[in-house]
Amino acid sequence: MPKPTPPPDDTPAPGHAILWINKLSQKATNHPQSMLVSHMDNNLDHLFTALSDPTRRAVIAQLGAGEAPVKDLAQPHEMALPSFLKHLAQLERAGLVTSRKVGRTRICTLHPEALQTAQSWLDQQRAAWKGKLGRLEAYLEKDTR
Repeated sequence: MPKPTPPPDDTPAPGHAILWINKLSQKATNHPQSMLVSHMDNNLDHLFTALSDPTRRAVIAQLGAGEAPVKDLAQPHEMALPSFLKHLAQLERAGLVTSRKVGRTRICTLHPEALQTAQSWLDQQRAAWKGKLGRLEAYLEKDTR
């Protein structure tokens, strides 16, 4: 009677399915395309987080008129400067705003091209749903005849 072949080195022993699943997911996340999707998801998360707050949207609108010092951006918002700086940090993390120091003043600049990632994702979603809804409409029309 031949001996059974041992499992490959990366296959956990029976009863260790969790380890095997973890190993598989680890391999999947090391795949370049998975890393790209993960990076895009991360950018989207930062963008939508930045856009989710009315204070941050107001700052984006203010910067739409041109560069501005932090002091001027903070003035219309009724909050302490440290709290306002957290909002700016979110906008910077999303890539929507950069700041530079000029003397003792920090100047902020809007980068609207950062919204292109969100626009691309929304366009993909719109196209996917348009196709699905079109097929549903055709099915319902066929079904009602």
